[in-house]
Amino acid sequence: MQSIEISKDVALAYNAMLRLLTRREYSSLELKQKLYQKYEQETVNKALLICQERNYQSDSRYCEMLLNHIKNSYYGPIKFQADAIKKGLTSDLIKESIVDVDWIAIAYAALVKKYKDIELVDFAAKQKALAYLARRGFLKNHCYEALAQFCDRSKKN
Repeated sequence: MQSIEISKDVALAYNAMLRLLTRREYSSLELKQKLYQKYEQETVNKALLICQERNYQSDSRYCEMLLNHIKNSYYGPIKFQADAIKKGLTSDLIKESIVDVDWIAIAYAALVKKYKDIELVDFAAKQKALAYLARRGFLKNHCYEALAQFCDRSKKN
């Protein structure tokens, strides 16, 4: 079995990083993990620094992209935080990005998408709806407020 040759060439690591970044955004941790397989740690760090200086890679931009994905998929802040931590984003960046998001509106939209015109009148149906939102990563107060709005909407129609 052949062993993989670990390279010290910063230019090769930089080009490999650019190839990855042309397809999609990556967090710095993701890039490091991918390139550590073929390049030395110091080489990868130098190439990453060059990419960051030239604004080809940005953890804040990646965080924004991840947040938009989570919101558009009707997931909540708990899911976002878990995914962001797994991708190596800093807690300050995570906290800063979730402050201005209307999570109740997203939770409400998730209920509308799931239940459409179904009325949630009995206790069991409401519990299922709350559990659904909780599984999608919404906080308790987001779940209750979104459910209240959804039930009020049903009464008005």
